Amino acid sequence: MKNKTTFIKIYPVTQVTRILIEGAAGNGGLFLKIIKTNNSDKMKKIIWVTALFSLLFAAAKAQDIKEIDGLYYKNGKLYSGEYVTRFDNGQRKMTMKIAEGKKEGKIKIYFENGLLHEIRSYKNNQMHNKWVMYNDHNIKISVARYKNGVKHGKWFIWNDYGNLLYQLEYNHGEKSGTWKNYNEKGEVVNERKY
Repeated sequence: MKNKTTFIKIYPVTQVTRILIEGAAGNGGLFLKIIKTNNSDKMKKIIWVTALFSLLFAAAKAQDIKEIDGLYYKNGKLYSGEYVTRFDNGQRKMTMKIAEGKKEGKIKIYFENGLLHEIRSYKNNQMHNKWVMYNDHNIKISVARYKNGVKHGKWFIWNDYGNLLYQLEYNHGEKSGTWKNYNEKGEVVNERKY
């Protein structure tokens, strides 16, 4: 059930009750399930107290971080710390570290089912070091390397079954070395030197 609201909605106590607190919890939402009970007055009190604490907890955890021109701000100041975004189902969507408003270190991006999709690496807000991408079956499908924002080093691309398709190389953004293309049997079918 998805209900984009900014208030607490309580359904009849005779059913399984869901309390949705949206907005304060960020991209997700906070669901609490309360099992049917015969004592409705006591249950209503429990629901309201639980909802109040949940709202306060969600508000305290909410991140009001904004990206403006590639820099991250919180309350009008450059942000430093961890930044997490979430899918509507509550699963992590992305985690990253930010230093003085700039991406720094590894960024992890996830599929909605919780599996890791990408690992990116940044230094001073520029692409730097190894980037890895996985498909939705958790099979590695690419490795790329950067240095100070430009392609640098060996790159590998696999198909969805994990068979190597391409081996490439860059030197400070320029194609270099021997580029190879492989068939499904792992045999080199094309080769080019730079």
